[in-house]
Amino acid sequence: MGVCLLVAGWSLWQVILPSGQGMTENSFASQTVPSETESTQPDFIRTPIVDVQVGERVLGRNPEVSEAERAAFIDPDPATWRKLQLQLPKESGHVLDITLLRPLIWIEHHQATVNGFVHLDMAELGAKGNAKVLSIEPCPEIDPPPGNVVTGKFVHGTDQAAIDVNVEGQTEPIGCTVTHPFWSETRQAFIAAGQLQPGETVLTRDGSNVKGIRGNWFGGGDLSSNYDAFRRAVQSGVPENEAAFRTFTGHMARKHGFTKVRIVEDSARTIVVEFY
Repeated sequence: MGVCLLVAGWSLWQVILPSGQGMTENSFASQTVPSETESTQPDFIRTPIVDVQVGERVLGRNPEVSEAERAAFIDPDPATWRKLQLQLPKESGHVLDITLLRPLIWIEHHQATVNGFVHLDMAELGAKGNAKVLSIEPCPEIDPPPGNVVTGKFVHGTDQAAIDVNVEGQTEPIGCTVTHPFWSETRQAFIAAGQLQPGETVLTRDGSNVKGIRGNWFGGGDLSSNYDAFRRAVQSGVPENEAAFRTFTGHMARKHGFTKVRIVEDSARTIVVEFY
């Protein structure tokens, strides 16, 4: 499953939310924690993107948007905005589940009605075509600043290779598809996860370097190509480490400077392979 969020016109994978009083049904994850110091800077926690909802705020900002453009952004007003649930079939056969916050004027312009269709043109999010409107609901309360309001959530199945990107200073890797874009401070551009190089600085709250890439390979199903290529090479007598580099992900890893590999295989025909 892949999940993307739309925040002031851009998408991101990992989300950083201001921490609050606990993830309960009636509290917001974006509430700030009172500081014991005189600092006015809020504390932040990392939240799984699947748990983030429209109307909440995240730390992410699009580096390609100017300050003048950002100043023109308007936060949603629950009185004049609505929440829409939509579905869009994709060419791959998967279904894209979409949640949007949109103003009434947008809904009227697109003549959006329940069980009707709205044409979306968000190719960067995989949302291009006629989406069926499942519901039009009241807009949720919008979390107070700081941060940028999440105005869209896109959940979809994927047949792309899935990898984990290990970043300095983080206890857990960032899971994503090989094509998911990260902002590279080194190259000052959005770079696909599979094209990141070790030591490259990616945009986080504090700026961090990429340490390695890890892939989860499954026997059978949509993501079996890496697994099958690995097993064939091993069965032909190739050492496991070299066999890992003969897969699609392995070729990609070697091309971008990774020279070592760690392999763990379990009884469920799943291989965890970490290139570094």
